[in-house]
Amino acid sequence: MKKTNLIILALLSALAAILFVSCERENDINQHVAGDNEIAFRVVNPATRASIAETTNLIPLEEDEDGNVFSLEETVIDLNAAGVVTRGTPVTTDNAATLYKKFWAIAYDSALSEVALEGVAFDFSNEVWAHSYHKNPWEKADPLKFFMWMPADNNGGMAGVSADGFTPTTNGLSFSYESPTSSSGTSDAVEQEDIVFSSATLTKSTYDPSTGASIEFHHALTGVKFTISNDNTIANKTYITKVVINGLKSAGTCVMGTSATWTPGTATASFTQEYTKDNVISGGSGYPALNDDETSMTFWVIPQQLTDNVTLEITFHLENGTKVGEDIVRTVALGTALGNPTWTSGQLHTFSLKGKEVVIHAEDEINSNKKENIAITNHGNTNCWIRAMIIGNWVDADGQPIFGYTDFKTVVEGENPYVEIPSWTIENAASYFEGLPGSNWTRGTDGYYYYTVALAPEATAAALFTSYTPPANAPTYQLAGQDVTTHFFMEIAVQAIEAKSGETYTTAWGNTQ
Repeated sequence: MKKTNLIILALLSALAAILFVSCERENDINQHVAGDNEIAFRVVNPATRASIAETTNLIPLEEDEDGNVFSLEETVIDLNAAGVVTRGTPVTTDNAATLYKKFWAIAYDSALSEVALEGVAFDFSNEVWAHSYHKNPWEKADPLKFFMWMPADNNGGMAGVSADGFTPTTNGLSFSYESPTSSSGTSDAVEQEDIVFSSATLTKSTYDPSTGASIEFHHALTGVKFTISNDNTIANKTYITKVVINGLKSAGTCVMGTSATWTPGTATASFTQEYTKDNVISGGSGYPALNDDETSMTFWVIPQQLTDNVTLEITFHLENGTKVGEDIVRTVALGTALGNPTWTSGQLHTFSLKGKEVVIHAEDEINSNKKENIAITNHGNTNCWIRAMIIGNWVDADGQPIFGYTDFKTVVEGENPYVEIPSWTIENAASYFEGLPGSNWTRGTDGYYYYTVALAPEATAAALFTSYTPPANAPTYQLAGQDVTTHFFMEIAVQAIEAKSGETYTTAWGNTQ
């Protein structure tokens, strides 16, 4: 069996998306030596709660003046189910102690009517977060209702929330939040921090000071980050230098209970971040993220529904060793493009700038002089239309087409001594094909066979034909008085273009009928 590559036609440029790599470590419980009047907590890995759900959306952007087509691919994961995730998620089970080093906790009586233990910092040591109180922690109440959060300053406050801004409710701890702003008045990503929270009810009779109480932290905000996808082989690489998200709600109230419940206000802000090449770091999957080592360039915004007024302005340029051309600025109605989704607490939305790429690979098999198993596959990252031209020729030993030669096998004595070897055509070879055209294929007036269904990424089209068996008796011609046998050679030229929304194969390729 011989395999032949027919024609590979790649159109457009491409960039790929970033993925997150999860890693997990065992939660070995080391024996903890409890101090006097100490309360301790262990943060458990939430990865066992649920599998990591991931969804993707593609937002087309206007092509540049050179015809390069770009898009933004949005990947959404649930951090509250993800457990330990690498770069781009500031707070996880394994990195919380490194990034935040402490959490703040306050305890109430079971009725939430009185503060039983004033707010204090719990520091991380020997796999537990602990605090030793000056007196018996159970003196005022038993059980104790704890609320915990991080990051926290020395007074228990955090960026966007004052230290005295927390109020207990039957559903959890309530606070008002306003997205932190820079000195210029914009909500820069570097000013924002991921807020995580937890709660626990401890009873003295069941609390074990040697192990501490197990808790899980949940994310209160929605994360938004950007990546560049220069893992392709094209010469021009793409670099994002600035993003601005307009129209997002920037203030609201939150109740942190078993989950975060938000009521956004009416105020909106511009969320802005600029990037340099120094901000290009590994994303864990080989694709570069735009961030820094502290992952401080991830936006953290109030969970909300995206309205039609939410827009994204992205500035980027191409490089080929040095910068190519001018900055490219594209503005997209983000809320509209995504279908006005509701961003929820703990979601991480990663937007990857990509060039749309159509890469078509075609191959066949030749078995016992029969051409069959035609496979045309879209290895690009966008839907495409394909068409194919079947080209056949009788060729000589050097592979050169034979045109106008006399077919000496068909010469009859006494008749015309010059019988031309006819050019090969689909029409005169129709009887040698099986199954032409195949399912979803149709022949146009220009000789191309058109696939009438848009071909999705990594999809393979139905076979153009089932098989082709050339005639058993090949024509011969004479060279230096000797008969020379020809042989048949077929190639299938495949072309592809991007399939845009709302179009058909006829509108995409033009009038083909």
